[in-house]
Amino acid sequence: MRIDAARPMAAWVAVLATPDGPLLAPHGDGGTRLFDARTKAARGTWPALARAAASLPGRTLLLAAGVAGPRRFDLAAGAELPPVADRAEVWDVAVAPLPDGRVVLAGAGPGGLHRWDAATGARLGRPPLLGPPLRAVVPALRPGGVTLIGGGEDGTLYRADAAAGEPLRPPQPTAAPALQGLALAPTGREMLVGCDWDGSVHRWDPHTGDVIGEPIPVPAPARLAGCFAGRFDRPCALLLTAGDRYDAAVAVDLERGERVAVPARTRAVFSLDGVTLAVLVHPGGQLTAEPLYGPA
Repeated sequence: MRIDAARPMAAWVAVLATPDGPLLAPHGDGGTRLFDARTKAARGTWPALARAAASLPGRTLLLAAGVAGPRRFDLAAGAELPPVADRAEVWDVAVAPLPDGRVVLAGAGPGGLHRWDAATGARLGRPPLLGPPLRAVVPALRPGGVTLIGGGEDGTLYRADAAAGEPLRPPQPTAAPALQGLALAPTGREMLVGCDWDGSVHRWDPHTGDVIGEPIPVPAPARLAGCFAGRFDRPCALLLTAGDRYDAAVAVDLERGERVAVPARTRAVFSLDGVTLAVLVHPGGQLTAEPLYGPA
């Protein structure tokens, strides 16, 4: 699969899950261009760097962080929605579907953790929910609800209920000097993964906070691109990109705590029709999606 994605080259590629299948969202100096991962068909453009997608009744929203709060893009309409109410700067965004059908839009930023209704943009609860400054946020399912987990600039983890907006546990200091990214790993056990500014990957139980293994060293600085269930030469790996270079990437085996070989230009990984594909970025902005190890 080859896609002429952006010129100049795409510095970041997100894979966004939608009801119609995954989207590839390469972001470069010209903004984000959206492509259907299965057909290569263009699905629109958006100036913002897309970080997440929310499935709502009858529509799909793409989400981005911003200085004036989260930004929302209606995929079917091809247009950005009005700004959220009671805006606040956020550096990371995540969506948390609730059992009652509502979808919470969470944002982490210099003021802490904020919540909005993803559909209407209305503020939920008091601003902010938690602090101090948070670099990352990720939702985690638990019996009876959803937990929002925030990563602090001081390496502290914060947990709050997505629906009620109340803290669930005391803040958890960690060995990370500063958490710049969080993700949940689809391994055989629940695992919260974070990377820090100094070049280490950390692992915890998302709900109890228990530490899993030792920190895994990676090139610093590295940006957390996410976790995926697929095959390199191991069952599951975490993909990071080293700095802003298009030709440097690294993956780790989260169960064994070891580095895993990965094509240098890899910027994203996703599964399609039972095959694990690596998205490679080439000079000039062309993307190729190539099998890593065939059917999983």
